[in-house]
Amino acid sequence: MTHKMTPKLLVSIAAMFLATQAWADPETVLWNFNLANGNAGNPFANNLISNGLNFYGVTWEGGNYPGCLNGCGTVFELSPNSDGGWNETLLYSFDPVNGSDGSNPVGGLVRDRQGNLYGATYFGGSSTNCNNGCGTIFELTPSSSGWTETVLYSFTGNADGNYPYSTLAMDGEGNLYGTAYGGGSDALGTVYELSASSTGMWVLTTLHSFTGGPDGSYPEGAVVFDMMGNLCGTTSGGGPYGYGSVYQLSRGLNGWTEKILHGFDVTDGASPAWVSVTMDKAGNLYGTTQDGGANNTGTVWELVYSANYAEIVLHSFGPKGGKDGNYPWAGVMISRDGTLYGTTVQGGTDDWGIIFALTKSSSRNWTERILHSFTGGDDGGQPSGGLLYGDNDRQYGIAGAGGSDGVGVVFEMAP
Repeated sequence: MTHKMTPKLLVSIAAMFLATQAWADPETVLWNFNLANGNAGNPFANNLISNGLNFYGVTWEGGNYPGCLNGCGTVFELSPNSDGGWNETLLYSFDPVNGSDGSNPVGGLVRDRQGNLYGATYFGGSSTNCNNGCGTIFELTPSSSGWTETVLYSFTGNADGNYPYSTLAMDGEGNLYGTAYGGGSDALGTVYELSASSTGMWVLTTLHSFTGGPDGSYPEGAVVFDMMGNLCGTTSGGGPYGYGSVYQLSRGLNGWTEKILHGFDVTDGASPAWVSVTMDKAGNLYGTTQDGGANNTGTVWELVYSANYAEIVLHSFGPKGGKDGNYPWAGVMISRDGTLYGTTVQGGTDDWGIIFALTKSSSRNWTERILHSFTGGDDGGQPSGGLLYGDNDRQYGIAGAGGSDGVGVVFEMAP
């Protein structure tokens, strides 16, 4: 997704703690989630971030609150230890009974210059308009005594939206931007901005309410800033042909105006899921669809930068159940040499998903390489989130299934 932090110290950490490992398989499991004793587990559509030393992420389940069957979700940190392995620290366990706290975070985190972490929960919050709450935006602040959570905003399910899926985007002034899957004027989702006021209170502004027509509906992925300061994102439904869209929001004197950059029509893809668009240095946009394409198992696409953005399908995934991947839920990551990396939740040798790379072989042709086929066993399975690209040319990610306890892993891919 979009938040491709490039940790400056990760090269030395990887070299110090992982150089002695054999890389017969380029994938190495760094951490096995488990739900025992309130630990983190079952990450879902999650992206890792890093401060150059440690990893941070969220899990849908786990934690110490007993009111949810397997816990109501966590924020976790992975830190390297002196034995060449990693230690997990739960920075926060969500407790929706405790006032307006959120529960069940889906998207990943964003970090500001002071080291504070921000994210969204799908459920929870103070509103009673939605079953299990309409969702929240939260902040975690570090101190010498631990981390403190603050709920910055509780969604109401009205014009502001409800059920926020996405990872947040942050501008240079610390304002937060994201999408809500539902709510808004037509109950089909919103794009919002959350800003701190002079009194310290956070105020939400709805930038766009989706109508289900050509503008799209049900946004799941994050928004990103393009070179002109516009916000770009995807919707999983609606659009000119009813199969989702790529949209752009531009700020003007009278607010924000939406423009549809592309509407999917099944042949070129359908229903981009937790997809954050990725932008290269030339302003071209890249992403995936979970359905559609030549075999109706998803595509990787590019929108070539221009006044009207021309779409190119870079890859259509293979027939269902084949060795090629099926159903990419997350977007793609761009490496320094322009290679695109991503994941699918199904397909591969054992039908537990793959990690793939797409390399440009000519002006219009891209070649796919399958870097790893998940088995659903110790190596993990069903990676539904995006990849984090390190300065050591390694990729890091989360698989939502598999591992030693069957509830997901954090993995590393060698270059």
